[in-house]
Amino acid sequence: MRKPNLTNFYDCSYHLGTENNSFWFDMRVKIKTRQVCPVCGAKFINLSCPKHSKVKPSIYYLYWNYQGMEFKLYGFDSLKSAVAKAGAIENEIETFTFKPEFYKSSSGKVTRRYQFSPLIDKWIDRRKKDSAKNIISPAYLTKNIQAVEKFKTFFNNQDVRLIRKDTIRDFLYSLDCGQKTQKNLLTILRVFFAELAEDNIIHSVPSFPKIKHQKPSVKWTDEETQARIVNEIPMHHRPIILFLMATGCRPQEARALQWEDVDFKNESITIRNAFSGSVFRQITKGKKERQIPLMQEVKEILHPRGITGFVFNVKGQPYKENRIGKVWRRARAKVGLNDLTLYGGTRHSKASQLANSGISLWLVGELLGHSEKKTTEKYAHGNLDALRVALSDKKRKVK
Repeated sequence: MRKPNLTNFYDCSYHLGTENNSFWFDMRVKIKTRQVCPVCGAKFINLSCPKHSKVKPSIYYLYWNYQGMEFKLYGFDSLKSAVAKAGAIENEIETFTFKPEFYKSSSGKVTRRYQFSPLIDKWIDRRKKDSAKNIISPAYLTKNIQAVEKFKTFFNNQDVRLIRKDTIRDFLYSLDCGQKTQKNLLTILRVFFAELAEDNIIHSVPSFPKIKHQKPSVKWTDEETQARIVNEIPMHHRPIILFLMATGCRPQEARALQWEDVDFKNESITIRNAFSGSVFRQITKGKKERQIPLMQEVKEILHPRGITGFVFNVKGQPYKENRIGKVWRRARAKVGLNDLTLYGGTRHSKASQLANSGISLWLVGELLGHSEKKTTEKYAHGNLDALRVALSDKKRKVK
């Protein structure tokens, strides 16, 4: 019996047991399943329940023999992906390019080529090179390294080809952390698996469980409250806090601001550098420089003007990562606002104040350096004052 072209196989609707597709059960690489029918508990025969023909398995594996050796390849959560891999193995065997060591070690254990821990160690080495080339920030690299330690504790030397959605869900159950942290860990893990697929280590990226993370509302405050906090800040630390409040810049961008970035003649400031932890980088978080207007209130903050070096400094040295935060926390505590973060009291407050005054979200995003509109939408708060006026007018009209 002549086997149809596997490429054309995807173009037809697949119904197991039909004459057009019965060829598949004659191939040397068999598609099997360990599942049973969820309705009656019967074993699947030719990937179909004998009592409930419409019920199909959802997890598959491949089985074949080659030169007296038995091979099994697990981890397929769709029939299409199992078909694709089976066809590829068939082709390797028929063209004499099949390499048994890629599928099974001589000891019967998972060959190192497919072990999770060695693979993710190599991956993190590449991430370190990416950080050295400014592709990712040192701070994000640190998060990757911390995540890898959690991954290795759980997955150890599992075969990456066998890691599926249920395995990843078990990993989530093993964690003792919030949903936001879980979501961040899954994002890093997904990048790792995506690169494995690009390197043809695995046939496809496994499905990931979805985490419905409720994003907290943006905490911000008005200018009057900001002024109260500033009054509690020592004079020599006020300039950088006032600058953050006036421009909405990120603290790491303000720390990296140099006098050569300030153009008094054209009344503009170029945000082109940022600190990542203690590392000075000639690139911002958004990976592109932007210009913001040099307003009068900012000119007053930057007076007297320096010639070279960092605009905001402590004895000639740029602010360290935690210094601004400590100054902020002490000041906010004195006015009884312990839940208002530095970001909330400066960047988030500036964006929210602008959006609440009717400034378009597009302009707000331009000021903040957002690359996606969705990032700025969180500042679209309801204008309570405007609502009060509207409701009061409505009440008067009713009377």
